[in-house]
This record gives sequence, structure tokens and C-alpha cells, in this order.
Amino acid sequence: MSNNLNDGWCPFATRRALTHPNYYTGRLNFRVRAVVMHIADGNLGGVFPTFNNPTGESSAHFCVGKKGEIEQYVSITNSAWAVGIRWENGQWFTGSGRVTHPTWPDLIVGVNPNYYTISVEHEGKPDDVWTDKMYQANTRLLTWIAQQTNSVYVPHHTLIGHNEIDSADRPNCPGPHVEYERVAVDANSQLVDPQVATVALVAAQSLNWLPVFTDGALYKYARTHALGYPQTDEFEFSVQAQSYKGQVFSNGIAYVWTRNFNQVFSVPKPNASAPLPVDPLAAAAISAAQQRTWMPINTMSGLYAFAQANQLGFPQTDEFPFSVGADNYRGQVYAGGIVAVKVGDWNNLKLVHKP
Repeated sequence: MSNNLNDGWCPFATRRALTHPNYYTGRLNFRVRAVVMHIADGNLGGVFPTFNNPTGESSAHFCVGKKGEIEQYVSITNSAWAVGIRWENGQWFTGSGRVTHPTWPDLIVGVNPNYYTISVEHEGKPDDVWTDKMYQANTRLLTWIAQQTNSVYVPHHTLIGHNEIDSADRPNCPGPHVEYERVAVDANSQLVDPQVATVALVAAQSLNWLPVFTDGALYKYARTHALGYPQTDEFEFSVQAQSYKGQVFSNGIAYVWTRNFNQVFSVPKPNASAPLPVDPLAAAAISAAQQRTWMPINTMSGLYAFAQANQLGFPQTDEFPFSVGADNYRGQVYAGGIVAVKVGDWNNLKLVHKP
């Protein structure tokens, strides 16, 4: 593994940065060698308070929940206190002072492995079997980490369990049901060739991305009222000298008076053969929406299906073509990344992370 860590915060993880510095700043110039899998031995809700304890002596970079949640506590540019062992008199000791015999072959003798590993906790007990949502979230997270560190996962080398470092205090971490080979294959399958990623990103950046305010009243209303994904940016219109905002979504048009964002309304998209609604406000919202360019959303597309399966959120561009050498590709920008696929190889879709 090599380092390309940027700011080290995962864009799709819930950021819960520790306020107590239970980690080392930086990595002493060591490159990241492996991702270490852990079991939290408890619920997701208890992880942050444990790591943020002012008298605590442990932390990890991430925790993956059973419902697919991902929390991040420490930037991957820093060294979490997750797998610390010390080298004395020719042998390794755990934090509790017990002798341990690591089986991980890539340990650096005499160097705390926290400086060259990234640690991922998982909600539950050692004997728990991961839920499907947890597995999918873990795969997505590992793919992102691999993109940041320019890595490929090799079981028991670049993807290991805590017990492979600390067999004395953590013999059951992360537990017997973790399928390292399957996890590595699935995470690696999401990686895209660097040249393809570069060209896809350049092509995507030449387009106008649909800006979406996920904290906006219209977007929140659309998500809770099954209006689907946005097809326009927010736009302004007026009725009787009153200002309103509107936005087109895949299943309707939402609008709100700018002096009361707590009361949002919606109206179905217009039918070409049907007259405008009698309600003047709804009619004005439709008329204003029709003056905008609506981004098409093809819900039958393989790119769209891949994006939804990987929780990439709403599309921000239409599909676009690009080429790498003699090979033709199609791509599409989503809130959580860029999906790319080689034309003709439709079952081999890849995720390109936004910069």
C-alpha cells in the first residue's frame, strides 16, 4: 500500500471526530500496509463514547453498523490507538503486558503497527454474523480506503484481523465468521483501472453537475414524500409579489413560500394533454419548472441500478461517453461518486471516487 490520503475523511461516513486526542497525529512517515478488521463487542452507539473518553486509551478510524451505517472517528492520515503492541527484549507485548505472537507476516519489528494500519470496527459480538447491509457498507468503505491508499486487498497481508496482531488479548477479534477472501474479492472488484478513473473524472468535470442542497426544505420534503431524485436545481418564481422556490423531482414538483420553509407543497408533473391546475400557485410552479432544463433520469439503466445498490444517492449528470484508447465507456456522476462501465461489458461496473 502507498499513501494518497488527502484529508483522510471519508465523504460518505458520518464524521464523529474525537474531541479527546486518543490517537497519534500523523504516521511517522510510514506508509499504510493493511486494513485491520475489528469487532466492537457492543452496539454502534457505544463506540464513539468509548473512544472519546478523556481517560481512554483506545480508538479506531471507523465503525460499520449492522444497518449499514459508517462512522469515522479519526482521519486515516492519523494513527488510531487500535492495534498497539510493543517490542521489548526480542518479543512483542500487548498493552496489558502479555506476550503475543503475531501471525501477520508484514509487521515491522520494533514499530507500533498503529502507524501503518487503518482500523475498522464492526458493530456486534464476535460470534455475530454480519448483516447484508453491514457487508455492503464494509465493501464500500474498503473500496474507498483502497482508492485513497492505492492498494489492493490480499487476505492476511493487506486485509487482516486484529487477532493476527494480538493473539493474547484479542484472540476472537473480529470473530470466526469474517470471510477474508470474499471480502477482499468484493472490495477489489469495485476498483477501477487508474487510467480509466482519470479519464472518467476529466470527462465528468467538463460537464455541469446538478447542485443539490440535501439540507434544503425542498429536498427533505421530496425524500419524505416519495418524490424521487431532483432533476433541476432550485428555482425562484413569484405569485402576487410573493417569492417562492421550486424544484423538479422525478415524481413531482415541490415548491415553498420563501417566508415559511416549514410548509412545502407539491404538484404532479404536467401532462402534455392536460390543462394547468386551477390553483394559481401550483400552476405558477409548473410554468416556472417548464422553463428549466430537466435532467433525464433513466431508472432502467445499469449505471443507475449500480448507484442505488451501492447507496451513491442521486444522479448529478446524465450518462456521458468517454474513451480510453480504443475502448468506449459510459459514465455518470452521482452524489456519492462516478459510475463507469466499458461499453459491452455491462455487468462490470466500477466506482470512481470524486476528488
